[in-house]
Amino acid sequence: MTTSDSLDVCFLINHLDAGGAQTLLRNIVALDDRPHVSYTVCYAGGPNEFGSEFEALGVDVVDLGARTDPPQFDPRAVARTLQYFGTHDVDVVHGHLPYGAVLGRIAGRRADAAVVTTHHSVRQNYHPIERTLERATRRYDDATVFVSDAVAGSFDGPTDDTLVETIYNGIDVAGFREQLQSAAADQVRADLGVADELLVLQVGRCIEAKRQLDLVRAVDRLTHRLGDPGVHVAIVGDGPQRSELEAAVRDRGLDAHVSIVGRVSPSRIHDYYAAADAYAQVSAYEGMPMTLLEAMASGLPLVGTEVPGIAEFIDSETGLLVPPESPPELADAMAALRAVDHRTQLGRASLTRVAERYEIDRTVEAYHEIYEQVTAGRMSAAPEATMRSH
Repeated sequence: MTTSDSLDVCFLINHLDAGGAQTLLRNIVALDDRPHVSYTVCYAGGPNEFGSEFEALGVDVVDLGARTDPPQFDPRAVARTLQYFGTHDVDVVHGHLPYGAVLGRIAGRRADAAVVTTHHSVRQNYHPIERTLERATRRYDDATVFVSDAVAGSFDGPTDDTLVETIYNGIDVAGFREQLQSAAADQVRADLGVADELLVLQVGRCIEAKRQLDLVRAVDRLTHRLGDPGVHVAIVGDGPQRSELEAAVRDRGLDAHVSIVGRVSPSRIHDYYAAADAYAQVSAYEGMPMTLLEAMASGLPLVGTEVPGIAEFIDSETGLLVPPESPPELADAMAALRAVDHRTQLGRASLTRVAERYEIDRTVEAYHEIYEQVTAGRMSAAPEATMRSH
């Protein structure tokens, strides 16, 4: 394929609710200015918060109308995938997340298209049914992509004739910072009741793997140690553990120091990044959190756990690393960031790092190199398996 040829790419994903993978796809579409490339977004079903953002970019959004509750594999999705791709021509089907990967492989065979899949999380985060079906269908990939070395290391390897790469997620740093300029930071701090306290932000689904309870426990320790901890934690997101988090805050009398904000629309999330003084990613495991890139683009110092998928992106220049599931060390790290000079230095390095390594242009270029290889490979020999990081 040459750059003068048209290229039709269909992203296939489980749902279009707010999430890291969905944000990445939106960023890719928004920043790809190649006139010969067109995109379609198919999602299995369920939430569709991001659909309007893709449509605003001129992208067709297709709902396959399936159930998306874990383990997600609704047989209707298979039938509707076969039906849709039997009548729509695409050059590349790009599946994301385990459900999207399996459906993408089915779609690729139905449409006689090249198949690319991207894994955004470590394999142990997949439901057992997802792991089984994903592994059983992986031989249909023309290319398999991992968003970090941590994710790549959690998988047991592709088939011999599959192109394999690690491509880091990317963000439009300048565009994100432009939105920060008009963000309602003061209003957020007023709504949270935060004046001079260190405002530590955490954005993500309220689930066990994110370990938000450790943040609550860390603030509780600071309160017992100092009386006034000088720290306020804001957890932005929703999910099955939200009520437990709210109860933990209430039972410990931490309402003045911890806010469980709930779901915030993508258009408002910049308000919280602009208001924050630091960002915490304290998960038990991760792939490559898009929220971490957003925090870095906001110039925030980072607090992270020493687990693959987080420690891969945070070091002593950009933040503080603590052992996973360790509220005492987490409390010490947040207390250390109350020093303005310290967190300012870390925040500047964080912004420099994301601009140098994780700009969305690098991600888009890397994916297009793959698209060119797999579409050319369908007219000749299969590409030799490789592994490289961007």
